[in-house]
Amino acid sequence: AAVEIMRLKHILILQNKVELIKEEQALKQQEEIRNFVSGTAADSAPIIPISAVLKYNIDVVCEYIVTQICVPKRDFTSFPHMIVIRSFDVNKPGEDIETLQGGVAGGSILHGVLKVGDKIEIRPGIISKDEKGEITCRPIISQILSMFAENNNLKYGVPGGLIGVGTRIDPILTRADRLVGQV
Repeated sequence: AAVEIMRLKHILILQNKVELIKEEQALKQQEEIRNFVSGTAADSAPIIPISAVLKYNIDVVCEYIVTQICVPKRDFTSFPHMIVIRSFDVNKPGEDIETLQGGVAGGSILHGVLKVGDKIEIRPGIISKDEKGEITCRPIISQILSMFAENNNLKYGVPGGLIGVGTRIDPILTRADRLVGQV
């Protein structure tokens, strides 16, 4: 789902831990992988068997990345636009009210720059249907409180890679990937 949401053009499937199985089993798994991705954006993606431990075919992966995937042009000047591929609640059950944190949205910035403190708008937001069956969308307005990439605390978020954005959004709206697909 994340591959389709992000509209990725270059996909590479790595079949890891091939050192643990026989060649016939690896070929059978490769066929199962091909069937699994059939009809998806990864339908024609190459499948490369690798062993991270033995460094088998790592050179092939690097060669593919360098020759087949160009570095996209990054747009830092446009209005920020981020696509959400994960959202969650970082609070633990029974958390004290004083230490509660807002929800987190994870995704990739397509263009523009986000900064801690920025006011953000998440669309379509809260979707509801009235008695007449009419659907309404209410954008969620919030503020960026923190940003992270892996274990790095960020002040700015730029296009490319994945980022986690801590917000003031009620965690009930972000838990269990409820914001996936929103921008």
